[in-house]
Amino acid sequence: MKRLLLLFFAVFLAACTMNPTDSQYHAQSEDRHGKNLMTANEARPSYDRIYNHFADPEKTNQNPNFISLTDGSANDRALVQKAVQVVEQYKNYRAGSVWMNGNDMWVTVHAPRDRSYQQRQKDQTRLYELLTKAIPTYDIHVRLD
Repeated sequence: MKRLLLLFFAVFLAACTMNPTDSQYHAQSEDRHGKNLMTANEARPSYDRIYNHFADPEKTNQNPNFISLTDGSANDRALVQKAVQVVEQYKNYRAGSVWMNGNDMWVTVHAPRDRSYQQRQKDQTRLYELLTKAIPTYDIHVRLD
């Protein structure tokens, strides 16, 4: 009985490989980069629906909330240029450094020294209002030098 059971299992396991594919017995050749299998006459699955196409941003399925790790983005540069344009509306004032940190935008403005303290405070408040109106997504901090 034990020998019959052992023979039955051997036949059962051998029956699982009755229809071998060509790739199981022959070496699989790869393309020159070693990425794609070069198999003959086999249906190729559609990898487009599985993998990301990073060259086409509309086909990526990545999280849109990732932090941009590129060296400055177009949106940040546009906001900095907008802040500089707002500051340069004043004739005597010149924009200094403009930088962003999280929700805050820090704008340094170079002002002439001949302005009085009250006039500088008034202009600083006006610049703050104009910058907040132009760029409402950031908490603006204006510093007069």
